[in-house]
Amino acid sequence: MPLLYVAIGVALLLLLMIRFKLNGFIALILVALAVGMMQGMPVNKVIGSIKTGVGGTLGSLALIMGFGAMLGKLLADCGGAQRIATTLIEKFGQKHILWALVLTGFTVGFALFYEVGFVLMLPAGIQYCRVGARAAAVCRRANDGRLIRDARFSATASGPDRDRHVV
Repeated sequence: MPLLYVAIGVALLLLLMIRFKLNGFIALILVALAVGMMQGMPVNKVIGSIKTGVGGTLGSLALIMGFGAMLGKLLADCGGAQRIATTLIEKFGQKHILWALVLTGFTVGFALFYEVGFVLMLPAGIQYCRVGARAAAVCRRANDGRLIRDARFSATASGPDRDRHVV
């Protein structure tokens, strides 16, 4: 029976988000509440369980994302992203703009967690696209791929600490 409730919850989540265009976070909270009540849990226990789950996840990421967003905004506002983009495009040329983005991300991303690197590199990636007249999706993919790679194989990230024996 619990598996059926989970399947109903997934279907309800998709319905709320696709058909009714409800915000994903709100839909997820509502579905978690519904599935918990279908399981027979009292409402106050369901709310406590949701609060514990969301709080545990956000507690570890809120500061990282918050400070990363502030640093990214400062980088964009003070012209740092523009300067990085312009300098490396001058060195690499318009033709090799993606290599400039990869190099920038590689140097910045070694010392950062994925979340901070993503938020911090976003303004630089946008500037690369503006200056180099490239599609934003192409620049984002180069940035995302570099960050994911660094997050898994950099000796400073938390992921490699548990996977270092594989490499």
